[in-house]
Amino acid sequence: MAFYITTPIYYVNAEPHIGHAYTTVVADALARFHRLMGEETRFQTGTDEHGDKVQEAAQKAGLPVREFVDRISATFRQTWDELGISYDVFIRTTSPEHIKVVQEVLARLYETGDIYFGEYGGLYCFGCERFYLERELENGLCPDHQVAPTFIKEENYFFRMSRYQDWLIGYIEDHPDWIRPERYKNEVLGFLRLLPSGACPGAYLCLLTNATWPMSGSTPCSTTSPACATLTGPSTGPSGRRPSTLLPRTS
Repeated sequence: MAFYITTPIYYVNAEPHIGHAYTTVVADALARFHRLMGEETRFQTGTDEHGDKVQEAAQKAGLPVREFVDRISATFRQTWDELGISYDVFIRTTSPEHIKVVQEVLARLYETGDIYFGEYGGLYCFGCERFYLERELENGLCPDHQVAPTFIKEENYFFRMSRYQDWLIGYIEDHPDWIRPERYKNEVLGFLRLLPSGACPGAYLCLLTNATWPMSGSTPCSTTSPACATLTGPSTGPSGRRPSTLLPRTS
């Protein structure tokens, strides 16, 4: 039997703290248990290096974004090594290996019609870096930051969640132990039921924000469509090469 566990990929806008360590130690203990049981085990952790928050943190530190994310990600990895964390893989979202896998997955999803290019307007919390539906707000405020979200509209790529929404709700309800503990199962079901059936689910499933980091590349489009838009492609190192996944713009 195989066992897979991952921590969150930690955001690199600041150095690791006790909360990061707690989560990682718990995951490490579980991975060690399954190895002792003789199971094939993969334990993964890493850092998420995309977004406006990262760029803002780099600017406050007076460092180029690339240098800043390299330093913070290295601090996370060094911390886990010093704690004796037995991870098998440390993922960086700016690594060429990660970018290649993301490109392949998104290309497959696009080919099946699960990704589409469209426009979404909604209430956006810059602190959470996500859209909210009005019914999710508390007295018109973000429930986490207690500030009023800003209405913004953007063109973007979206995942066609409506294609799977009803099936996924039914599967979760028919398999009550699939998501544990129960409060998280209820949270997922609540999230799925909030999405208007057939509507653009950009409030949750936007694949690309207008963040200026990572920067987009200019690799020639690999599709046959004459009009293409860059989906992703952060800088990968000192060479400055910026690979990108390009998908056709469709309405």
